[in-house]
Amino acid sequence: MRVNEPITNHEIELPEGTVLVSKTDPQGRITFVNQAFIDISGYTEEELIGAPHNLVRHPHMPPAAFADLWATIKSGKPWEGIVKNRAKNGDHYWVRANATPEITDGEITGFISIRSAPSRAQIDAAEKLYEQIRNGTARNITVTEGRVLGTTLAARLGRLANSITGRLTVIIAVLVMVMILGMGAVLDGMGDSNEALRAVYEHRTVPAGQLADVVDRMRDNLLNAQLLQDELAASNSLGVQKRIARIRANRDHIGAVWQTYRSNPLTEEEKELADEFEQARKSYVSNGLEVAISLAEAKDLEGLRGHSADTLHQLFEEAHQAARSLVLLQLRVAGELYEDAKTDFRHHMRLGFTFLVSGTLLAVLLAVLLVRFLRKPLARLERHFNAIAAGDFVHEIEIEAVAEFQRPNAQLRAMKAKLGYAALERQENAAKAEAHLKKEMLKLTVLLEGEVETTVAEISTQADRLREGAAKLLATAEELQAQSQSMATAIEITSGNVQTVAGATEELEASSREITARIQHSSEYSEAARQRVDAASASVGTLTEATARIGDVASLIQAIAGQTRMLALNATIEAARAGETGKGFAVVASEVKGLAGQTEDAIGRVNAQAQDIERTTREAVTTVEAVAETIRDIDAIAGQVAESAEQQRAATAEIMASAVQAADHTREVAHTAASVLHGAEMTGTTARKVNELSALVSHDIGALQRRLNVILRTSYGGNRRAVERVPVSVEFSAEFGDQRFSGQTGDISVMGALLVVGNAPKLEGAMGTITFPGVGTIPSKAILGSQLGIQCQFVKVSKDQKQAITDAIEAAKARDLPYIQAAQQTAAKVATALEKAVADGRISLGDLFDNDYVPIPDTDPLQLLAKHTALTDLLLPDIIDTELARDPRVVLCCASDRNGYIATHNRKYSEPQRPGDKLWNMAHSRNRRIFDDRTGILASRNTQPYLAQTYVRDMGGGQFMLLKEIDCPIMVGSRHWGALRYALKL
Repeated sequence: MRVNEPITNHEIELPEGTVLVSKTDPQGRITFVNQAFIDISGYTEEELIGAPHNLVRHPHMPPAAFADLWATIKSGKPWEGIVKNRAKNGDHYWVRANATPEITDGEITGFISIRSAPSRAQIDAAEKLYEQIRNGTARNITVTEGRVLGTTLAARLGRLANSITGRLTVIIAVLVMVMILGMGAVLDGMGDSNEALRAVYEHRTVPAGQLADVVDRMRDNLLNAQLLQDELAASNSLGVQKRIARIRANRDHIGAVWQTYRSNPLTEEEKELADEFEQARKSYVSNGLEVAISLAEAKDLEGLRGHSADTLHQLFEEAHQAARSLVLLQLRVAGELYEDAKTDFRHHMRLGFTFLVSGTLLAVLLAVLLVRFLRKPLARLERHFNAIAAGDFVHEIEIEAVAEFQRPNAQLRAMKAKLGYAALERQENAAKAEAHLKKEMLKLTVLLEGEVETTVAEISTQADRLREGAAKLLATAEELQAQSQSMATAIEITSGNVQTVAGATEELEASSREITARIQHSSEYSEAARQRVDAASASVGTLTEATARIGDVASLIQAIAGQTRMLALNATIEAARAGETGKGFAVVASEVKGLAGQTEDAIGRVNAQAQDIERTTREAVTTVEAVAETIRDIDAIAGQVAESAEQQRAATAEIMASAVQAADHTREVAHTAASVLHGAEMTGTTARKVNELSALVSHDIGALQRRLNVILRTSYGGNRRAVERVPVSVEFSAEFGDQRFSGQTGDISVMGALLVVGNAPKLEGAMGTITFPGVGTIPSKAILGSQLGIQCQFVKVSKDQKQAITDAIEAAKARDLPYIQAAQQTAAKVATALEKAVADGRISLGDLFDNDYVPIPDTDPLQLLAKHTALTDLLLPDIIDTELARDPRVVLCCASDRNGYIATHNRKYSEPQRPGDKLWNMAHSRNRRIFDDRTGILASRNTQPYLAQTYVRDMGGGQFMLLKEIDCPIMVGSRHWGALRYALKL
């Protein structure tokens, strides 16, 4: 026998519900194993296929068990027993093994084996037995077809008593005994009845007959004695003789009968009556009949008549009375015997009925016990058949204790093994094919995720670059706008200055004309002075006044000249700022500046001359000649002044022309600057739009990635879970090392759960326990931590715990039912309102389902407008806020379109945003936003009657709220518009 070493004495517990399946060829080489067999054995599939099945034999298994196994299955019978197997690393695991031969055309073509987890009691019993067999301390036992049987007489009798044959034997023996007793009572009663009948017949009926015969004969003799009279009267001697002979024959016959009667056993009373009758009969014979015969023979007719009338009848009556007493006695005694017989008959009838009833009741009882005895294995067979029909191939078919059912039981186990093997083989092959397909799809999913991430990253990079370019363009546009604004302001100032220069030039020209006129007046005064030398006094006064006016004019011209120089300086500066455009204006400004300087010089000279005139005028009082000379000088100076004034007038006209030309150029520059400013404003607006669009593109790219991730992870290929979880909330408390926390599940199955907790700790790979009320504590492993919570896998779940988890899921569904109904009703109200709005023409279907969202500027988080926003603001608040106020546990009730866009939220979450306060905005301004996280996408895209989700909502500041959300689809007509999101606080 193969010995597999080493061993570790460490037991691996086969998980409840796990089935190990294998198949071997007729030589015991493995041709098929399922994944569970591979996992627990520690061997690879390549190491197992083609290897002898005793590769997993544990050295503690006694050879007798395997000898019985091979002897049984090679004879074409199934074998079942508790087996200890060895894993590759030396550990061991216990299984309840069923080995069944596969027969084709009467030939064994292989063996199939299906194994499941035994109970701890079965393991302990098998361990103890196998140790006794190995130690040689096992006595009076044998192993047959996997069953351990005792070989003692008591064990054999016990097996016989636990069989239909044994019980039927006992039942038949008991019934035969009851029948014998009943028949004995009946036969005894029949004997007593026969004896009573015999006694009545022999001792009462026959004697009564004898007495009747005696009385009849005595009556016949009385009649014959009467007839003797007739015969005598007729003198018929022959007739007399015949009558006498008859009387004597009757007499003799009566004597013989009487003797026979007296030979019967008589009672004392009967003896007394018999003696009385015998005496009366003898007296009747001797004193009556003999006398009558004598009289007849003597032919004494009268004597005979007298004797007959007086004596014979009297004697007959006495004898007849005695006989009658005997007959009555016989009848009375016969009646007493009848009553005794009747009483005895009743006694025996009761006894017989008692045995009959007892036998019947016993038979019924035994039949009931037998039926109940038969019903148990039949019920077990029925339960086994039901389990097999339900596909429960881990169901244990116990070895039947009733001998007659052991063969059908074994065949049933063989059938279960074959059906289970066929089903599990198909399941395993399908699982392998599915795993292969899923592996390939998962590879494709991972590859697609990588490509999506790469593409999204590239697009995001380009979007970032676009956003950076837009930002630079916006900054440049803003700078250009500022510069254009500054230039426009400067041009406006320049234009004003030029206008001022033009105005000043006009004033200068007017002053020049006035100076010229005044010079002409001075000439006229000089001429008048020459002509009117005689009127010196008056002329001196006039000259003094003119001299004063000349001073005023000179001061005015000097002020204008200074102002003109300042204007020329400003024009020069603005011309320098204007660049190429202001070159011509700079030349004009330079000329104006020069003319202003000349004007100031001339005015200085005029002022000096005026002072001289004033001084000369003051000296005119002294001498007229001096006055005349002075007048001549004034005339000469007036000529010069007139010439200078004419030159100033010409220069002023040139300045005026240049100023007008400069004003025209300034207006053109101002118009161009306004165009530049408008272009800068348009550039800024475009840059701002590009920046907003780039932010929207970046947001949409991120949303696309999240949506693709959700779609891929919830798809067939991307879903890594073996058992689908149900999104219900079940209370739990968990302990992983020194981490302890509690909360509600986001989803749960019999294989694992999502633990929803705020600020979930990082526990990937940690081992711990999770406790559910009503379920118990389950050893678990933390698989993944995310913003949703902690994904955990149950390490070992008992059958009872699985059922309890199933019950808890159903109970949670029942608790959610009122909220599900409320959410569905509210979703129907929203759908009805939208359909009515479309029917009334308030919005078209295209606009209702349009997904072109327009960003709202300067919002953080970004808010957007859709074509249906205004409509939902009018229709939905009364519906959703009414439902929100109905139950204090409900924290939100809103409608989302298919893209996660919530145009209209509850009023308390629809406050205007506060600029610069993003955290406040996130909590209080939740309308007009797209919620395309995992919860939002699953809610918005759900088309099932409802979807339940449990998650933690971050309230900020380290505060978290555990929410249960129920999402129901909103159908407008036959199209899926979105979902109603209905959340309550747990």
